[in-house]
Amino acid sequence: MKFDVTSFNTEGLSAAKKDLFAELDTDVLCLQETHKTTAPLKIPGMNLVIFHGSPVHGSAIYVRDRTTVKGSSDHSANGLEILRVKTDKLTITSVYKPPTVPFKWPQDLPANDGAHLVIGDFNSHSTSWGYGNTNKDGELVEEWALDKDLLLLNRAKDKPSFHSARWRRGYNPDLAFVSSRHRQNFQRSVGNPVPRSQHRPITVHLTPVVSPTTNSKPRPRLNYHRANWEAFTADLETGIEDVDPTPESYDSFQRLVWKTAKKNIPRGCRKQYIPGLTVTSKEIYTRYINSYEVDPFAEETIDLGENLLASLSDTRKERWQETIDELDMTQNSKKAWSTI
Repeated sequence: MKFDVTSFNTEGLSAAKKDLFAELDTDVLCLQETHKTTAPLKIPGMNLVIFHGSPVHGSAIYVRDRTTVKGSSDHSANGLEILRVKTDKLTITSVYKPPTVPFKWPQDLPANDGAHLVIGDFNSHSTSWGYGNTNKDGELVEEWALDKDLLLLNRAKDKPSFHSARWRRGYNPDLAFVSSRHRQNFQRSVGNPVPRSQHRPITVHLTPVVSPTTNSKPRPRLNYHRANWEAFTADLETGIEDVDPTPESYDSFQRLVWKTAKKNIPRGCRKQYIPGLTVTSKEIYTRYINSYEVDPFAEETIDLGENLLASLSDTRKERWQETIDELDMTQNSKKAWSTI
């Protein structure tokens, strides 16, 4: 199940930017600072669900598949622009806080009833999202997130989503928060620069808690965990009787070892790989993925995901302990230090 939400402070919605948004492979698009008092421009492939008109600011939310929307509402108040869209499984809230307006969340607007994603331009400073100091708005945002049981997706080392032409440096005013119960299912990324804009789009990706890696090289490897060592030893002892114990027979001995290994040790290449996946955890993984495709935020899905992560963690700890126990500093100190 692929589901992406993109947020962008567009600093005015022009025809050129409209075409750029059409190329984004995203399911929900939250725009801030549209500078439109009426309905913003149409974006090919996207449907306008709700907008808040303003000649100075302005916000809008577009979706790719309108049938997934169960409701929308405008909760703008206290100088904040807050738009909300509810889908089958997730509630998405777009936020724009002008720089001079203090952060004050509407008291009657919950953000902790189910799976929530709150995303937008908060114009607040905090060391938690990469600033050198925390200002009053940053403190208010942190207190609000704690009260609503939301966790920040930003990381202090993320590349900046805003580059100030005046100060010639990058900042991170564009934030994303999710329900703490569902933090493992979301990843945030910062997009490429947009022409004539100081902001970059940020995208939040909905993903399973565990995904196969495709970074491994497609090179066949021997699987020693599944080797038949008894048969390997027997075949090697039988074959070595025909090899003379002389330096000239080294190539013959090498060919014998390789032939015996290919016969008794499985060899192959996995294009997708999950470190620590065993027979037991593979069963949990299959059940988890099936449940995730139905409802990624169901309690059963969350419980299976937590069990899967625990199982993988235990396996990795066991393998690490085995590796440490097998190390011998007196025999191969270089290998020991590289492992540590």
